[in-house]
Amino acid sequence: MPNDDIIIVFDCGATNVRAVAIDGKGEILSSESYQNNTKPDPLYPAYRIWDVNEIWLKMCKASKKIIKEIKKERIAGVTVTTFGVDGTLFDRSGNMLYPVISWQCERTNSIMADIGKYMPVNDLYAECGALPFTFNTINKLIWFTEHRPELVERSYRFLFMSSISYR
Repeated sequence: MPNDDIIIVFDCGATNVRAVAIDGKGEILSSESYQNNTKPDPLYPAYRIWDVNEIWLKMCKASKKIIKEIKKERIAGVTVTTFGVDGTLFDRSGNMLYPVISWQCERTNSIMADIGKYMPVNDLYAECGALPFTFNTINKLIWFTEHRPELVERSYRFLFMSSISYR
């Protein structure tokens, strides 16, 4: 990458949402961040979700700020980093069927505690390479199956945060 090219990095983390402009030498030209936090699930207030619309608005606000501070014609690429396990169900039309369940949510604790009921723990690791943690995506899918089967029936895909588009 030429030294005068700029890469825009969007980072959606558990504590901050940020946009960063970096040049080909790895120097940060501009950055902006906003605090990120989970919200209570509207249907299950003791549980935690991510408000994707709020996150999107923060990303847009951060983006607008850094774009004002760089030469836009130098932008050579964009990359996005997000949570590795958080996502939700979508229907065939691309409609989100349920809010994104946070990795910080405790709704899957009992599922993980009894994961042997669903599959041998060794099979879990052998199949996907993930160690058995409560926040694993498989536990969220089991939760959906047990608590919201009508959504599973309507779903077409499970998309992770990095794949969710905003309208």
